Amino acid sequence: MSHLPRRAFLLTLLATSALACRAAPPAAPKKAYSLVFLVTGPEAAAKTSEENQTIMTGHMANLKQLSEDGKLLIAGPFAKPVPDDKLRGIFILDTPELATAKAWTQTDPGVQSGVFAIEIVPFRTDAPLKRSLELFRAETVEIERSGKTPGLTDRIRPYAMILAKDGERAERAIKAAHAEEKVIFEGTVEGSSRGSFFAVLDVKDTAEAEALLGAGSVGDQDLVGWWSAKTVAEIAK
Repeated sequence: MSHLPRRAFLLTLLATSALACRAAPPAAPKKAYSLVFLVTGPEAAAKTSEENQTIMTGHMANLKQLSEDGKLLIAGPFAKPVPDDKLRGIFILDTPELATAKAWTQTDPGVQSGVFAIEIVPFRTDAPLKRSLELFRAETVEIERSGKTPGLTDRIRPYAMILAKDGERAERAIKAAHAEEKVIFEGTVEGSSRGSFFAVLDVKDTAEAEALLGAGSVGDQDLVGWWSAKTVAEIAK
């Protein structure tokens, strides 16, 4: 400091401070969740139609309970075609602990009966996934206040999902198509043969997604139709 005039030292200090203020803040760490792939189980073909109906009623009731408990944030079935015929749907559970997520899924009559099987993997995203559940709950209250019974049929809508083995390629395709505003949420998946990158797009089907991104731009069989609550679309807003 002794070799610098005081004025020069102060100017240097101010310039350094200004650069520090303009520097981008460090990115917030992505939150960890448990992503559950629901697949056809070993006992699915052995059940009668009556048994399946009972199991599905219990399955839906269990999803409702998990949601009310704040454990289940997002869920929904896949639309056909799917990359793997065994794929049925997904859950996103609000826990990073896979053992805890497994315990929560074991309350499902479909899992208990072997009609469904589960694959649980870590999923990380910086999107506020809980927002969808909070909005869904608020919507339920409003419907009940109106004297109506909340039903699912008019509260769900189609989306398209990217399940990409090459996450960098998928992200490049999104940026190249200037489609960032169509991405409701995205994140990284760990330890799954189904992909390392997962994203939900605000489009009505895979045809619209392909028109947006370009067919094959994110890899083979990576785009799949998916149904979930309309409030999922509000996550990014």
